[in-house]
Amino acid sequence: MEAVEEQTLACRAVEWPRDHVAMTFDKPWGGCYNDRHYQERSTEMQIKHWTDVPAQQAEGIEGVTVRWVINEDDGAPHFAMRVFEVEPGRSTPYHSHWWEHEVFVLAGEGVAVQEDGEAPIVPGSVILVPGDEMHCFRNEGREVLRFICLIPFPWLEGLAGERAAQA
Repeated sequence: MEAVEEQTLACRAVEWPRDHVAMTFDKPWGGCYNDRHYQERSTEMQIKHWTDVPAQQAEGIEGVTVRWVINEDDGAPHFAMRVFEVEPGRSTPYHSHWWEHEVFVLAGEGVAVQEDGEAPIVPGSVILVPGDEMHCFRNEGREVLRFICLIPFPWLEGLAGERAAQA
């Protein structure tokens, strides 16, 4: 297939095993996403119920569980999707790391805590936690605080550093 240019992104077809075709985008900062990773990790579409994935105690924190509903074992090449449940009066650890979080609140009431203060979160709240920002999520309601949290896989850290250096 011919490449289609749109601004700085070029879209092209990548052949997957079993005659699948996937679209990838050239990185605006040079190179292309890991095509070999796509070819090695390709899978059929998967549909499952999030409660079919066993809950695990999160980072040894009592009252906080996590379900890794999509991860590398599912063939996801870049990101993991996790579902957290925080019991009333409990909190995720106050911490930071290089990656960002994308969070969508499904149920319950709480606060998103950062160095500059706190903000209330309710079902439907969407939160972007930038990388290297201290943060946690605290349940201040009477019901379980449940949210989806997306994170990149560790191998992407080098790409994030390259992009930041070129900005």
